[in-house]
Amino acid sequence: MPDVLRPPAEIRASWPKPNYVNPETHGPGLMICASLLSGIAILVVSARLYARFFITRAPGLDDLLIVLALIFGVALSVLVMLGNQIYYNGYHVWDIPIESAVPHRINIWVAQVCYTLALSFIKISILLFYKRLSVSFTKPFLIAVWVGIAYNIIYCIGFILLLCLLYRPLPAYWLSFDPVYYLKGDFEQGSEQLAEPLSAYFSVIGDLYSVVLPLVLISKLSLPRRQKYALNGLFSLGLLVVMFGSVRSYYMYRVVNVDWDFTWTLWKIWVWGEFEMWFGVYCASAPALKPFFKRWWSGLQTYRSNNRSGVSSSAKDRQVYVVRSDGRGGLGKVERHWVRNSARYFVPQQVGNYSEISSNRTAAQHNLDADGSVGILKSVDVDIERCATGTSWLDMEQSRPVTLDVMNGNGKRI
Repeated sequence: MPDVLRPPAEIRASWPKPNYVNPETHGPGLMICASLLSGIAILVVSARLYARFFITRAPGLDDLLIVLALIFGVALSVLVMLGNQIYYNGYHVWDIPIESAVPHRINIWVAQVCYTLALSFIKISILLFYKRLSVSFTKPFLIAVWVGIAYNIIYCIGFILLLCLLYRPLPAYWLSFDPVYYLKGDFEQGSEQLAEPLSAYFSVIGDLYSVVLPLVLISKLSLPRRQKYALNGLFSLGLLVVMFGSVRSYYMYRVVNVDWDFTWTLWKIWVWGEFEMWFGVYCASAPALKPFFKRWWSGLQTYRSNNRSGVSSSAKDRQVYVVRSDGRGGLGKVERHWVRNSARYFVPQQVGNYSEISSNRTAAQHNLDADGSVGILKSVDVDIERCATGTSWLDMEQSRPVTLDVMNGNGKRI
């Protein structure tokens, strides 16, 4: 198997004359991908953390791991951009000054460590999210989740150890590209031609496992067709990650076994690697973003409602939630009404029994029904932000703080 990273003299003799003035490159594509995808990921993870800490108030270990993945992912993107701009990643190998070879290899080694850690944290975070759901699922599914977590932990530790032991001593990984050091031969070298492609293949297997696991489970659940399609669509987004990883694996094989112009091919590896890693972050965060967008949409609707009704945004704390009777002595639809002045809340005329909350939170019973019928109502002083998206009384009772005045038709508290 040829060592394409160190081309023999006859191959080097076939290369064109070096061009250090205006060499051919792949262009700014890698810089755009690395900066844009990492920037979006920062926004996505920030929204996820806001939802977990301030909306659902249920942060978990999967959130910590996605933060670690973000840190190492951003570090990788920075290293990739530095490699592209300073160390000639994306140039033809014959247009690269020989003195840049050693720092270029250092850049590659550190970038691979960051890539392995980031991707492993992403996949373990996804599997821990499945573990959150496993309370409603079967024991075999929980076991399968732990198998996936163990696989990714072993892969992460194993490949980082491989990077450390591939050359002995470790600095030979980059110093061996110094012609003087290489001719001395004071180092031992493993097979990059075998190790690098295998690491990529095992990574894709981990990607595929994390995607297929929930799809198999969903196919066996008795769910409404529409809900099943929605869940399948959500989890199938991970197939994009598998596709990106597969393309990266193809170029990883070529860069160490086929293409003598390895720096030109390396550019493609990093482009697909960026897509694989950052789309993994997006997929891992997608389920946790639902409360965030629900809150955002509710706020947008509130803003529009304020503009239509002439109520200023500063009046958002002066809202009343009215719980209608369901006609059978139970609690029915929850309605939100807006303040018209400092003392009264606006309630549509079609509402029957309702509670009016004055400035001192005293509830007075009013009966607007023509037939004098009585319903069960509650005046509610709630955390408005948390209840803004609530559509059921259960949602409201889980909010805090809550003050309830329950009255019967005679104005007596019950």
